[in-house]
Amino acid sequence: MFKAIYDFCYDFAEYLLFGILILLAFILIFSGDSPQVHKLQGNISDTFAFLTFPKNFIKKTTNLIQENHELRRENLQLRRKNADLMDASKENQRYEKMLGFQDSIDFVVVPARVINYGNMSVGKALMLNVGTKAGIQKLDPVICPEGIVGKVVSVGDKTAIVHVFNDINFRLSIRFMDSRLLGILRPIGSGMLQVSDIPTTAVIHPGEQVVTSGFSDIYPPNIRVGVVDEIQHSETKNYQIATVKPYVQLKSLEEVFVILDY
Repeated sequence: MFKAIYDFCYDFAEYLLFGILILLAFILIFSGDSPQVHKLQGNISDTFAFLTFPKNFIKKTTNLIQENHELRRENLQLRRKNADLMDASKENQRYEKMLGFQDSIDFVVVPARVINYGNMSVGKALMLNVGTKAGIQKLDPVICPEGIVGKVVSVGDKTAIVHVFNDINFRLSIRFMDSRLLGILRPIGSGMLQVSDIPTTAVIHPGEQVVTSGFSDIYPPNIRVGVVDEIQHSETKNYQIATVKPYVQLKSLEEVFVILDY
């Protein structure tokens, strides 16, 4: 081993000597206290800072990029948590509203969650997460705190299909609250409903509330349906037509009640 060290030192003696001399020169330079030495020290320091600037710049930029990625990730997590909290708050508000509504009615009802909405084999319909195991039967009326939703037309063990009021084939016996006039309500598209064949002598006004008549084997009386939006005369002037805006917005509906008995 010592021979190998000796051979290395012998072969590279000139280089080792040159390195030692440079080291001694730097020691002498930086140990001096003259103005020239201080100036040389400053020049060397500036040169070293200039040479190391790209490396430090790249390192700093890399750290900033990493910090930016981390901040974006944390921001995304905070937004998601905030959305979850807002959703939970709205859900609690809906539940409180439904509990208050349930306490205010005399019907025997089963609460249900809407799990699908759209065109089905029966037309426009909702799918609920309750079925025969919860006591649901065909033709049970379905309501929510805002008003009428529709009727059950198909039932499974754990799900039910509800034919909703905005389907083109839906019909509902209604009463105008102020005039006490009866009529048959049907959808006309664009989310609106219509009652036609109203006598020209009947006094019906925009803003008048429309409710279920009770003259039905399915729906109990006085369930909110909508409000009169416009009154028009037929082309022949033989009767009036009332356009009704429904209270329930089916596309945003999440919870309902199925009436088992009234």
